[in-house]
Amino acid sequence: MNIKTKIAIWGSPMASLAFPFIASAQAATLDTGWFTDALTTLGNFLDLLVPFLVGLAVVLFLWGVLTYVMAGADDEKKKNARNFMIWGIIAIFVMVSVWGIIEILTNLFGTNVVTPPPTPQLPT
Repeated sequence: MNIKTKIAIWGSPMASLAFPFIASAQAATLDTGWFTDALTTLGNFLDLLVPFLVGLAVVLFLWGVLTYVMAGADDEKKKNARNFMIWGIIAIFVMVSVWGIIEILTNLFGTNVVTPPPTPQLPT
């Protein structure tokens, strides 16, 4: 591959990326207030939903344990109870893992804004 081909292949995209800087162009600003509000509302909803789903998975697992203990010698009931326990453990693992990965990413990229809880005040 000769030098002219390399310049044509690599030079054109690089030059097109530099055009706004050369022209001293200013990026257009968009009003994203509604989008930020929608994401905040979705985040607040998920903050309430995720602990509920984890709790539901724990209840599912405990229901399987209770059913397994109460099944006695019935192999069919034990098999169904074992399936409840397995799916409960899988659900807990998946939800907590995804939750942890999201927390790691938000802390890594600095998007997690933590506001301290209000200081309790004594009644006057």
